[in-house]
Amino acid sequence: MRSPSTRLAAGIRGVAAMVLLALACAVPQAGAQSFQPAPTRALEDAIETNTDAVLLPASQPGTLTFRNCAEPCKLRSLNVTAESTFYVGGSRVTLAEFDAYVRSTGPQFLMVFRQVNGPKVTRLVVYGQMQ
Repeated sequence: MRSPSTRLAAGIRGVAAMVLLALACAVPQAGAQSFQPAPTRALEDAIETNTDAVLLPASQPGTLTFRNCAEPCKLRSLNVTAESTFYVGGSRVTLAEFDAYVRSTGPQFLMVFRQVNGPKVTRLVVYGQMQ
């Protein structure tokens, strides 16, 4: 059988453990409430179109001409630079490989990514798989 002082010491240790646990949970919560995340900003704009509505440049640098809406929608032009990249599915390809793939597969969905409010193409993406 325990003595009253042993039971009291065990009770104090239990209360101290609960206080420490409560503080450990409360301190991160107090810090989280004062945290302000950085403002969100777009890195690229994306334009949806089809491969049959696009004229690819013959080389880099060059001009990409396309429609992203039905006629009588006007043609748009963006600059393809040496930094512009091309993807078929998840595979990065050259402009020549991209052009050959698009010509061989027929009309399909195409994403044109460009600088935010800028004239430069950052990447072109079609869904598929290179052979």
